[in-house]
Amino acid sequence: MILLKNTLRQQLEKAFPSQELAQWFDPLAVAVDESGKILNVSFPHAFFGQWFMETRRKAFELHVTPHINGMRIVYENGNDSNGKEAGGFSLPIFPWAAHQSSVLPAFEKQGSVAVAANSSDTLSAETTNFLLERHTFDTFIANKKNDFPLAAAHEAVEKALCPPYTPFVIYGQSGSGKTHLLGAMANALLAAYPNMPLFHGGVDYLDHMVLSSSRFPSLLEKIVFIDDIQRVYHSPGLQGALVDLIDIFHVSQRLLVLSADIHPADSPGLSPKLLSRLTGGLVVELKKPDMDVRRQYLQQKNAVFKLGLTKEQLVHLAQHHQDIRSIDGILTRISTYRSLCAPQGGDVEKFLDHGAEEHPNRRFLTADFILDAVSKHFSVSKESIIGKKREKSVALARPVAMLLCRELLHISLEQVGAIFSGRDHSSVLYSLKKISELQKSNKDVNIQVATLKQMCLTRRG
Repeated sequence: MILLKNTLRQQLEKAFPSQELAQWFDPLAVAVDESGKILNVSFPHAFFGQWFMETRRKAFELHVTPHINGMRIVYENGNDSNGKEAGGFSLPIFPWAAHQSSVLPAFEKQGSVAVAANSSDTLSAETTNFLLERHTFDTFIANKKNDFPLAAAHEAVEKALCPPYTPFVIYGQSGSGKTHLLGAMANALLAAYPNMPLFHGGVDYLDHMVLSSSRFPSLLEKIVFIDDIQRVYHSPGLQGALVDLIDIFHVSQRLLVLSADIHPADSPGLSPKLLSRLTGGLVVELKKPDMDVRRQYLQQKNAVFKLGLTKEQLVHLAQHHQDIRSIDGILTRISTYRSLCAPQGGDVEKFLDHGAEEHPNRRFLTADFILDAVSKHFSVSKESIIGKKREKSVALARPVAMLLCRELLHISLEQVGAIFSGRDHSSVLYSLKKISELQKSNKDVNIQVATLKQMCLTRRG
């Protein structure tokens, strides 16, 4: 199966740096079952599996699905060849194709549910997407900075049968906890109303509704949670579908909860119709976790997964990792190292400053520092570089800044886009390809990129 994994990796390399794939794709074990209809994906351990399902599953399936010929994808711990015994499960690539009577079991619990990856069936009355039971209000760590969105989320749940506002839009930077909060609301509703029809998933199913002869099948009787709606902002067809959905829910007084990376008003590709619908409900911002929240989150994970990190180590990680996903990534490295190489504890100090082996200053880099360096080098303002206008003065500076943020900060395309006025991942990918081609064809551009990279790594300029 080495050939299969290499093939899948080549496809993923079109969207992700090789170094990033080494962290989350290489540890996976992939194999096709005897029937040739199931792609088994195994995790080295449960913690890695939970982290993968929350942070990498959508991207993995998006880029892998076209190359597996309609096979189902089944995920499992990898502790056993039998998915059910290993606590394994399988998930729908397209949420509308799932048919089950309740929320899929959390990863910690045993159970296996297989769902067709290429089905075009309409949405059934029982359809739901993957919900983690640990996504609850109790485990959502927040302080006063997020009092308002948290209070609004509680109110939306308490008054779900007659919502005070619809749609309810939660926006915030990647890693601020939007997915967790949507999951907490959905789980709270299911706890209060076990038989309540509910849909929880991403925007992928909107594609299906645009192509379907019966838009919104069975959705009118549901409470709906849709994550990452910023992905529809640059698609007129999907925007129209979302406008229709909001109108239906508004008239029928159904609760519709949406999340996005940026405020709808800050998206340059948003149609006036959709903007008016989104801002006609309640729009709240979820702030990124500060030092105190990150420290509490680390303490919680350290206790739950018995990582054995000291108080000093937890504080160090909270100081040097600004993003929850980044924290999850470093904890995954530590947990994997201990389970595979040092079951009795072992030295994890070398993982606390991930990236330091490449250059001692990389871990202190920020997007602001990179933008300042690029701004000074090209003699253009930082506001122009991250702005939305297509000015000739930033034609080179902007893609260079994107490239440096991507490579030096080890962040996703979506995270890069958030820095540059909320651009979507396709716009960022286009800019990165453009500058990569320029580096190959233009020696001066290649030298400028190399010079700026060195300046950032050595904290000069």
